[in-house]
Amino acid sequence: MPGALRRLWLHSRDAFTMTRNHKFLKSPSFWRLIGLTLLAAQILTAAMVAAMEMMYKGHVPAQGLIIGAVSALVITPVITSVFYVLMVQLRSAADGASHKARHYRSVIDVIADGYYEVNLKGRFVYFNDALCEILGATRAEMTDANYRDVIHFAESEKLYHIFSGIYETGKPVRGIPWFFTRKGGLRRHIEGSASLIVDSNAKPIGFRGIVRDVTRERHAREAMRESEEKHRSMLEGIDDAYYEVDLSGHLTYFNDALSEMLGFKTEELVLMNNRKFMDPASFNDVFRTFNRVFRTDVPAKGSRWVLLAKDGSRRHIEASVSLMKDAAGQPIGFQGIARDISQRIEAEKALKMAKEAAETASEIKSEFLANMSHEIRTPLNGIIGMCDLAMGTDMTPRQSEYLNIIRSSGSSLLALINDLLDFSKIEAGKLRLEQIPFSLTAAIEEIPDIFLDEISRKSIELVLDLDPELPETVTTDPLRLRQVLVNLISNAVKFTDSGEIVVSARPLNITQTLAEIFFSVRDTGIGIAAENQGKLFDSFTQADGSTTRKYGGTGLGLAISKQIVNMMGGRIWVESRAGVGSTFCFTATFRNASTLPSVAFDRQPVFIGRRVLIIDNNDSVRRTLGRHLTHCGFKVQEASGEPSGNQQFQAAIKENGFDLILLDGTLENGTTRSLLGRTVQAADHPPPVILMGPNGGDEKLETAKSTGWLRVLNKPVKPTALMAAVAAVFSGAPPCPDKTIPEPRRASTFPEPGSCWWKTTPSTGGWPWKC
Repeated sequence: MPGALRRLWLHSRDAFTMTRNHKFLKSPSFWRLIGLTLLAAQILTAAMVAAMEMMYKGHVPAQGLIIGAVSALVITPVITSVFYVLMVQLRSAADGASHKARHYRSVIDVIADGYYEVNLKGRFVYFNDALCEILGATRAEMTDANYRDVIHFAESEKLYHIFSGIYETGKPVRGIPWFFTRKGGLRRHIEGSASLIVDSNAKPIGFRGIVRDVTRERHAREAMRESEEKHRSMLEGIDDAYYEVDLSGHLTYFNDALSEMLGFKTEELVLMNNRKFMDPASFNDVFRTFNRVFRTDVPAKGSRWVLLAKDGSRRHIEASVSLMKDAAGQPIGFQGIARDISQRIEAEKALKMAKEAAETASEIKSEFLANMSHEIRTPLNGIIGMCDLAMGTDMTPRQSEYLNIIRSSGSSLLALINDLLDFSKIEAGKLRLEQIPFSLTAAIEEIPDIFLDEISRKSIELVLDLDPELPETVTTDPLRLRQVLVNLISNAVKFTDSGEIVVSARPLNITQTLAEIFFSVRDTGIGIAAENQGKLFDSFTQADGSTTRKYGGTGLGLAISKQIVNMMGGRIWVESRAGVGSTFCFTATFRNASTLPSVAFDRQPVFIGRRVLIIDNNDSVRRTLGRHLTHCGFKVQEASGEPSGNQQFQAAIKENGFDLILLDGTLENGTTRSLLGRTVQAADHPPPVILMGPNGGDEKLETAKSTGWLRVLNKPVKPTALMAAVAAVFSGAPPCPDKTIPEPRRASTFPEPGSCWWKTTPSTGGWPWKC
């Protein structure tokens, strides 16, 4: 028995230990169970006491007392065990409920949305931290607070009516929109839900729910709605038609412009398939365009289709198409802009007809102008030719002056007619370039002869600066190339009163089949202001009106030159400063170019190492001649006609320090005659001298007759003539290393003047002595 009692005590103690500090200890059920157990123990104890008294008095036999004691001892452990089992089960159930409650509370505490529980009076019974953050209140402020204390009055009234409805119906409400103003005036938009809390007897005891701060989403929706409204208003305000169709081609959205274009009412076009207003001839093109946009996701622009309006009229449109996608990136349709270009199409047709009529009229005009130009040029050439013949006869000075005026006017008129004819051909697109192989160097050298009279009257130095690396033969239209150069040189001569004109040509790129050549004509004339340079190459345009009045001309030359240069695969431009001069440059590409340089600049063995002195007052002349001679192997020294050049000339005469002297025949103050005279008097073996001067000058001829070792070279000096004259000087001479210079013929051994004759060699331009 003591062991059983001890175990009973231990079990009771364990049960008490398991159940202590638990909420179940505070529940009425627990204390009801304790009371029943104590009552049963008291009844058993009373029964045992009564039995013992009766036994003591002899009313109860000893067997009954033993039976009662044994029964009490047996029943009490049983009741205690039952009580223990009940306590353990209740404890287990309570622990499970407590675990679930803690789990639910932990989940609620970590969610981003706010959770609340309020009693029927509206006081918060439970809430999570997210609700405090959303409402902008601390946990202390929220504890036992009423929801009316933290929510705007109007919104709290709304929630009161919602809670009332839930209380009456028992149905939860979701998506409740309301707002409140946090501390600091920050307005927040809330979206929540609410449901009823009932006890075990289904009696309402409060409300619970979830709230979410949707301020950012609301602002985003409002911004999107405003953007969409702005987008829609813009689409409604534009003149072009806007459309949206699904993947089957049904209209899902469009603006009023599309309705006006097609003549349908808005309700008629809704979900109408584009087949119903598309011209059958254009539908296949529309399908291919939409299919391509769907496959590639590349918008199509500038597509031209034909639509059929409600009244049957045709509308020409220019449309764009792009793919529409949903939020997941899946295609849902097409959208685009359509512009009615029916009037433009009609205008284009009218313009085409007018263009064809104008071209026909232009062809007739060009043909008439060409015929008339030929008819005018024929008698005009006769007038100029007869003037040339008449000027060769004996005339009085006045008659000669009149004929010069007639010839000059006729030449100007002939140039004007030629320009008009070329311009007419260019306008009609009938100007063609011939493809003829020719020598580029020879073609350029022929041009200065045209301007000899003009440059001699103006005292202009005309210089040909041809690069020795120019190809020997090129293929193009030589007449048109010559026309461009003549026009540029003519302008330079016209607008230059003194100074120099330098005509340059150099290769830019030479290949086996092509040659790109750079040409330039530089003058020291009046120049062109920067604001006038842009219109120089326009038709019938010159720098300003005063230029036309003072210098004449039609303004067609540069426009024609530009067209010819473009046809030669090049470009033309000008570099100029007013009062300083101008440089007109152009490039041209020729076919079938020879990769070999011009034969005019061959390096002959007899030239190598020979020393040459060039005396000329013009820097460009000295540089050009020096570059040509250096390329051929000569050692060149330059000097002006000033005293420094005179000193070098005298030193060369005395010391035989030069093998050849090139002397300007137009030095001022008789310097040329003086130098030549001193040469003859001061040296027994003077070096050969090539005198450079104007074509056919009297001073040159007189001096040449008095010095038999002298040769004469016409200015402007042509590279081929220069090299021919130099080759004639050194013909038969041994190579330079021997330094053996052929003894020149003395003037005293030459025949007397008059017994020999002078003859100009056309191929060289030199003046060899013939007897």
